[in-house]
Amino acid sequence: FGVILQALGTSLLNMKRKKSAEKDRSRVEMNTKSLQEFEQHVADGGTAVWFPESRMNTSGCAEVGFFRPGSFCLPVRVDMEIWCCVFIGASDCWPGKAVFGGRPANIGVNIFRLCESSHAFVS
Repeated sequence: FGVILQALGTSLLNMKRKKSAEKDRSRVEMNTKSLQEFEQHVADGGTAVWFPESRMNTSGCAEVGFFRPGSFCLPVRVDMEIWCCVFIGASDCWPGKAVFGGRPANIGVNIFRLCESSHAFVS
């Protein structure tokens, strides 16, 4: 998904830890600036998409992976609608450990609104 989102002009955050503390600090500083810009964009009425698991689920479609800490800080600070999108069968098309995907598959999608107001939802 990352390559497609970048091609669409999307800002991506690098969440992978680096081997050296200096490189990690640089990544955190860059992400902090990006998160501030992201929050302002949403506060101004812009659309946002993020993946709280932040990685491909390789444990099968019956389980939802753990959400990264802080995944939902933005909707707590900025009131917004929250929509969910669930895919099933995508791993048949592109298995998690495959170098290349694109196999024929039936992929199901469910899109639903979780809440109209994130502030009302958490209160």
